[in-house]
Amino acid sequence: MTQLQDVWEKLGISADARANVREKIKNSLEDTCEQKLLDATNMLSDMENEISRLRSQLLTIYSELGQPEKSVDVGEEALKDFTISKQLDLLRSNHNWILPVYNSAVERRDAIITDVSKTIEALQPFDMKLPESLKSLLESNTSGIKRRKTRSLSIHQSDAKDKRAKLLGDVSDIVNSLQLNDVLHQNESIVKAAKGTATDSNQLSSQFLDECEEETKKLKLMKSEILVANNILKEKAHSLVDEMNLSSKDVLSLCIQLLKKRSKETPEWWDSKSAQSICSIVTKRQGAVEANASFTKHLELVFESLERIASGRKVLSQALKGEVESAHKALLTAVDGEENASEAIAGFHNALVRLPP
Repeated sequence: MTQLQDVWEKLGISADARANVREKIKNSLEDTCEQKLLDATNMLSDMENEISRLRSQLLTIYSELGQPEKSVDVGEEALKDFTISKQLDLLRSNHNWILPVYNSAVERRDAIITDVSKTIEALQPFDMKLPESLKSLLESNTSGIKRRKTRSLSIHQSDAKDKRAKLLGDVSDIVNSLQLNDVLHQNESIVKAAKGTATDSNQLSSQFLDECEEETKKLKLMKSEILVANNILKEKAHSLVDEMNLSSKDVLSLCIQLLKKRSKETPEWWDSKSAQSICSIVTKRQGAVEANASFTKHLELVFESLERIASGRKVLSQALKGEVESAHKALLTAVDGEENASEAIAGFHNALVRLPP
């Protein structure tokens, strides 16, 4: 400023002109300081918001992973002695460390949900009580709370979740008002805190997922046992159909007759189309069976109808066989010593062999 004054002196700049320039310099300096202050204030606000966001996300993740003790490390009290920049660095470091763990737990949970949903769908109508762990998992995943997703999820994972959403829709009658409402976040957040977060506590913990996987195995085993039992019953029914040379229409007619004998009213579970389909299946050697309750009930009715007819045929056959054997003995007595006795005996033997079983 002194050098500028010397130059003005040599130039003969008037006092008013000099005062005007000094005022401009003063205003420019104040504007610069104000802008710098505003920039610094905005940066501080942005960093504090980012710290709040990361802390909220980490607290939610630790809760879901069943690691609440780690929340202390990212709390305000633990970081109060650090600068804002250092706090942000520490939170981002925790964020980057926990992200793979969280994503792995999410994938594991989603795999369980897919298995359970498919199994329940195959067992529809499902009238059994779900284990509390599986019920809790399905409810927390498909309630009104928006699904939380990470930015790192790929398009393929998103497509897989859309398919699972359809499966979950099919089991909505089993779990109380299940509604899948997936929303993919566009920002960098791992988790968006939502209402009812407390109900999701420990939902991604290893202990909880281990329990869910164990219950899922039991559910799938039950499905397998039903399939095996139904397949055995189908094979028995097929043997009877093959033995009696019946058509699918014949089998359906026998089922309807049995129903009429049992009661005047048709049972609620009876479905004509299902019955026709199962009657067709038992007439084929490679007919595929299902595990749902409706299929099982119709198959049991088909087998019972066939078994009753087969039992009646057996009684009739044994009665006829007894009559033929009696006639056979009488014939032996009558033709004993005659020349054509052997021919008559052979004829009766052949007739006895040809009797239906």
